[in-house]
Amino acid sequence: ELDATERRLSAEGAALRDYVDSSLAQLQSSRTAEDEARRASFASLLRRVEASAERSADVSKALRHEVDASIKELRETVRAETASRVEATRRLTVEAAEAARTASAGEAAALKEQLLKQAELLAAEL
Repeated sequence: ELDATERRLSAEGAALRDYVDSSLAQLQSSRTAEDEARRASFASLLRRVEASAERSADVSKALRHEVDASIKELRETVRAETASRVEATRRLTVEAAEAARTASAGEAAALKEQLLKQAELLAAEL
């Protein structure tokens, strides 16, 4: 009977060892799978962050180019407007001077004509 008990205990010990070994192997396998899933998740997150950073950099570059182009266009518009105003001022000055000369010449002619009439009247009176 002692032999049977020893064999039974030995079989139960072996079964228990097999169960513990199997549980440990399953736990290690589960732990390894969880670690791999965590690494894969982290790698995926890292790729998304990098892609987002690249998109942000691209958007920033595009915005900068757009702003630079707008500033250049604005500068050109201001230069053209300034040149146009300078030219308009020059033409206005020339036209005003010409009008002043014309008016002055007209007044001088009218004054000369009046003086001639008065001289003729005086000459007629004498």
